[in-house]
Amino acid sequence: LLGIMVFGLCSAVIFILPPFMFENHLHYQPWLVGIIGLICPAGFLIGSQLIPFINKHLSMEQSTLWGLIFILISFVGLGLAQMTLWLPLYYLMLFIYGFAGAVFQIVALNI
Repeated sequence: LLGIMVFGLCSAVIFILPPFMFENHLHYQPWLVGIIGLICPAGFLIGSQLIPFINKHLSMEQSTLWGLIFILISFVGLGLAQMTLWLPLYYLMLFIYGFAGAVFQIVALNI
């Protein structure tokens, strides 16, 4: 339960910070910031569809662990992308966060 709460807090941060960065610092239009904001839910959607395949090859504990590892990797990548403003890395890390979040959350709720 604590892991799900931490994941929810991290997700809130992921969805709150990009609009400030893209609109205020990079001067993107609001509609483009909205499109960028859909990258993470797209990863979540794809990840949730692949859970049955992943669970055939990994136990639930392993799936949860790998989900958390990739969430950590995406947070580090997001931090690096914000420092360097290398946007392709930022977009990739948002997608990985969504995908890993789906793997973690769906499996963690079933344990």
